[in-house]
Amino acid sequence: MLDINLTFDQLPSEVARQGKMLDKIIDILSNNEHSIVSAEFEDRLLVFNEACQYLNLSKPTVYRKVSNREIPHIKRGRKLYFYVSELNAYLKKGKRKTLEEIQEEANQFDKKRR
Repeated sequence: MLDINLTFDQLPSEVARQGKMLDKIIDILSNNEHSIVSAEFEDRLLVFNEACQYLNLSKPTVYRKVSNREIPHIKRGRKLYFYVSELNAYLKKGKRKTLEEIQEEANQFDKKRR
């Protein structure tokens, strides 16, 4: 530790500075922890009921999508398993473009055409 001699008048500003430093350290640690946890969660396998909850879909809907091979899945015997990362990719495929994105694509197409 550093041996710093502070006067009574300097004490509030030093406490405030230390508090800001502590907040930055907590932010850094929590962001790193979140990225580690999310990476582990992405590789996690879900069973059928968990996948239904994750997708917020009913069981018959998920069975139909599995049967039509719309949702990526693993079948071992009679059990169905789903990777979270693959379910996220499936959900992202259904993203609808905003009007701004459509307009930008039209502008890019028009520029290439000329």
